[in-house]
Amino acid sequence: MVPGEIYHVWTRSSDDGIAFVDDRDRRDFLTRLTVVARRHVWIVLAWCAMTTHYHLLVELVEATLSEGMKELNGGFSRHVQTDEQLLTAMRYIDLNPCEAGIVDDPGDWPWSSYRALAGLDAPEPFHAVERALGFLHLPRAEAEAFYRGFVGDALQPSVSDTVTS
Repeated sequence: MVPGEIYHVWTRSSDDGIAFVDDRDRRDFLTRLTVVARRHVWIVLAWCAMTTHYHLLVELVEATLSEGMKELNGGFSRHVQTDEQLLTAMRYIDLNPCEAGIVDDPGDWPWSSYRALAGLDAPEPFHAVERALGFLHLPRAEAEAFYRGFVGDALQPSVSDTVTS
Protein backbone atom coordinates (compact mmCIF):
# COMPACT_ATOMS: atom_id res chain seq x y z
CA MET A 1 0.00 0.00 0.00
CA VAL A 2 1.22 3.49 -0.83
CA PRO A 3 1.31 6.47 1.57
CA GLY A 4 -0.80 9.37 0.28
CA GLU A 5 -3.17 7.06 -1.61
CA ILE A 6 -6.83 6.49 -0.74
CA TYR A 7 -8.36 3.02 -0.39
CA HIS A 8 -11.92 1.72 -0.10
CA VAL A 9 -11.65 -1.21 2.31
CA TRP A 10 -14.33 -3.48 3.68
CA THR A 11 -14.81 -6.63 5.63
CA ARG A 12 -17.81 -8.94 5.37
CA SER A 13 -18.67 -11.70 7.81
CA SER A 14 -18.48 -15.22 6.45
CA ASP A 15 -21.64 -16.63 4.90
CA ASP A 16 -23.38 -13.28 5.51
CA GLY A 17 -23.41 -14.03 9.23
CA ILE A 18 -23.86 -11.31 11.82
CA ALA A 19 -20.81 -9.06 12.28
CA PHE A 20 -22.50 -6.57 14.63
CA VAL A 21 -25.24 -8.00 16.84
CA ASP A 22 -26.35 -4.65 18.22
CA ASP A 23 -25.38 -1.02 18.76
CA ARG A 24 -22.99 -2.01 21.54
CA ASP A 25 -21.02 -4.11 19.03
CA ARG A 26 -20.96 -1.17 16.63
CA ARG A 27 -19.79 1.21 19.37
CA ASP A 28 -17.02 -1.26 20.32
CA PHE A 29 -15.99 -1.39 16.65
CA LEU A 30 -15.83 2.43 16.51
CA THR A 31 -13.64 2.43 19.60
CA ARG A 32 -11.31 -0.13 18.00
CA LEU A 33 -11.32 1.85 14.76
CA THR A 34 -10.33 5.01 16.65
CA VAL A 35 -7.35 3.20 18.18
CA VAL A 36 -6.31 1.59 14.88
CA ALA A 37 -6.67 4.85 12.91
CA ARG A 38 -4.45 6.67 15.40
CA ARG A 39 -1.89 3.88 15.64
CA HIS A 40 -1.56 3.45 11.88
CA VAL A 41 -1.99 7.14 11.01
CA TRP A 42 -5.08 6.60 8.86
CA ILE A 43 -7.23 9.48 7.67
CA VAL A 44 -10.76 8.01 7.64
CA LEU A 45 -12.81 9.88 5.03
CA ALA A 46 -16.02 7.80 5.17
CA TRP A 47 -17.27 4.76 7.07
CA CYS A 48 -20.35 2.57 7.56
CA ALA A 49 -21.00 -0.32 9.96
CA MET A 50 -23.75 -2.63 8.70
CA THR A 51 -25.08 -5.83 10.26
CA THR A 52 -22.96 -8.17 8.12
CA HIS A 53 -20.03 -5.93 7.13
CA TYR A 54 -18.32 -2.56 7.30
CA HIS A 55 -16.78 -0.13 4.80
CA LEU A 56 -13.99 2.41 5.26
CA LEU A 57 -12.52 5.01 2.92
CA VAL A 58 -8.98 5.52 4.19
CA GLU A 59 -6.18 7.85 3.13
CA LEU A 60 -2.80 6.48 4.17
CA VAL A 61 -0.11 8.63 5.77
CA GLU A 62 2.11 5.58 6.22
CA ALA A 63 2.05 2.21 4.41
CA THR A 64 0.16 0.47 7.23
CA LEU A 65 -3.16 -0.56 5.68
CA SER A 66 -2.53 -4.30 5.92
CA GLU A 67 -1.42 -4.14 9.54
CA GLY A 68 -4.40 -1.98 10.51
CA MET A 69 -6.88 -4.17 8.68
CA LYS A 70 -5.51 -7.23 10.46
CA GLU A 71 -6.45 -5.47 13.69
CA LEU A 72 -9.96 -4.83 12.34
CA ASN A 73 -10.41 -8.49 11.20
CA GLY A 74 -8.79 -8.46 7.76
CA GLY A 75 -10.48 -7.44 4.51
CA PHE A 76 -10.18 -6.27 0.95
CA SER A 77 -9.36 -2.94 -0.65
CA ARG A 78 -9.74 -1.02 -3.87
CA HIS A 79 -7.43 1.86 -4.81
CA VAL A 80 -9.21 5.21 -5.31
CA GLN A 81 -7.43 7.29 -7.95
CA THR A 82 -9.58 10.37 -8.73
CA ASP A 83 -11.71 12.87 -6.79
CA GLU A 84 -14.74 11.53 -8.67
CA GLN A 85 -13.98 7.97 -7.55
CA LEU A 86 -13.49 9.25 -4.00
CA LEU A 87 -16.89 10.99 -3.90
CA THR A 88 -18.57 8.00 -5.51
CA ALA A 89 -17.00 5.67 -2.93
CA MET A 90 -18.09 7.97 -0.08
CA ARG A 91 -21.66 7.99 -1.43
CA TYR A 92 -21.63 4.23 -1.98
CA ILE A 93 -20.48 3.65 1.60
CA ASP A 94 -23.06 6.02 3.09
CA LEU A 95 -25.92 4.57 1.00
CA ASN A 96 -25.27 0.99 2.18
CA PRO A 97 -28.04 1.07 4.81
CA CYS A 98 -30.52 2.31 2.17
CA GLU A 99 -29.43 -0.31 -0.37
CA ALA A 100 -29.89 -2.97 2.31
CA GLY A 101 -33.44 -1.72 2.96
CA ILE A 102 -32.71 -0.86 6.59
CA VAL A 103 -33.56 2.84 6.20
CA ASP A 104 -34.91 5.02 3.39
CA ASP A 105 -32.67 7.98 4.19
CA PRO A 106 -28.96 7.67 5.05
CA GLY A 107 -29.44 10.33 7.73
CA ASP A 108 -31.56 7.82 9.65
CA TRP A 109 -28.61 5.43 10.09
CA PRO A 110 -26.34 6.60 12.93
CA TRP A 111 -23.62 4.06 12.11
CA SER A 112 -22.02 5.71 9.09
CA SER A 113 -20.14 8.84 8.09
CA TYR A 114 -23.15 10.41 6.35
CA ARG A 115 -24.51 12.47 9.26
CA ALA A 116 -21.11 14.10 9.90
CA LEU A 117 -20.34 14.68 6.20
CA ALA A 118 -23.81 16.17 5.71
CA GLY A 119 -23.33 18.53 8.67
CA LEU A 120 -26.00 16.83 10.80
CA ASP A 121 -23.78 15.51 13.63
CA ALA A 122 -20.29 15.87 15.04
CA PRO A 123 -17.84 13.32 13.61
CA GLU A 124 -16.45 10.33 15.44
CA PRO A 125 -12.89 10.90 16.79
CA PHE A 126 -11.31 8.95 13.90
CA HIS A 127 -13.38 10.59 11.12
CA ALA A 128 -11.50 13.20 9.06
CA VAL A 129 -14.56 15.17 7.92
CA GLU A 130 -12.58 18.32 7.05
CA ARG A 131 -10.24 16.30 4.83
CA ALA A 132 -13.08 14.36 3.17
CA LEU A 133 -15.12 17.49 2.42
CA GLY A 134 -11.93 19.27 1.34
CA PHE A 135 -11.96 17.25 -1.88
CA LEU A 136 -15.00 19.30 -2.91
CA HIS A 137 -12.98 22.54 -2.80
CA LEU A 138 -15.92 24.42 -1.27
CA PRO A 139 -16.48 26.24 2.03
CA ARG A 140 -17.61 23.82 4.75
CA ALA A 141 -21.34 24.66 4.72
CA GLU A 142 -21.44 24.51 0.91
CA ALA A 143 -19.54 21.21 0.90
CA GLU A 144 -22.00 19.70 3.40
CA ALA A 145 -24.96 20.91 1.31
CA PHE A 146 -23.36 19.58 -1.89
CA TYR A 147 -22.77 16.19 -0.25
CA ARG A 148 -26.39 16.00 0.98
CA GLY A 149 -27.56 16.70 -2.59
CA PHE A 150 -25.02 14.34 -4.17
CA VAL A 151 -26.15 11.48 -1.95
CA GLY A 152 -29.82 12.45 -2.24
CA ASP A 153 -29.63 12.44 -6.05
CA ALA A 154 -28.61 8.79 -5.94
CA LEU A 155 -31.78 7.99 -3.97
CA GLN A 156 -34.02 9.49 -6.66
CA PRO A 157 -35.26 7.06 -9.31
CA SER A 158 -33.89 7.79 -12.78
CA VAL A 159 -36.21 8.55 -15.69
CA SER A 160 -35.56 5.06 -17.09
CA ASP A 161 -36.61 3.56 -13.73
CA THR A 162 -39.96 5.35 -13.82
CA VAL A 163 -40.87 4.70 -17.48
CA THR A 164 -42.86 1.53 -18.04
CA SER A 165 -43.35 -0.24 -21.35
